[in-house]
Amino acid sequence: MNGKRDLPIILLACILQLLLLPIAHAIPSPDPSAGSGSGPGMVLRVRLADGSMERIQLEEGKEETLTLGDILSPLGVPSGASVRIGAKTTTSTETDDSNLKALEIKHGSMITVLPSPKPKSENSGTTSRFAARKNARQKRYSA
Repeated sequence: MNGKRDLPIILLACILQLLLLPIAHAIPSPDPSAGSGSGPGMVLRVRLADGSMERIQLEEGKEETLTLGDILSPLGVPSGASVRIGAKTTTSTETDDSNLKALEIKHGSMITVLPSPKPKSENSGTTSRFAARKNARQKRYSA
């Protein structure tokens, strides 16, 4: 082998190892005793009415003592807001007294706060474009 030809390759390999060394130490190695998941307890995902997502970490065993109101009130969700837990829709006032275990909320459950419906005013003064066209046609044919 030619030593002069191998030198640039060896130098390049050493430089790459030095550059990748901090990255290798930054990646945590899996701990087999920790099991799967993000540690003890449970994580709940809450999608707020504005579309933002919050992750809430709960201590192990808290699902029997915490209620849905305890989870949602610190996030600024008003009592009585419509909430979807998985595929089931309910309101937070109906479930304020039920603990998370009774509501079948588990690790990784998605709680979606539904936006409140906009009140419809019957006399808003605006007409849809279809109603405006219909009125224009009726005026044309009646004249």
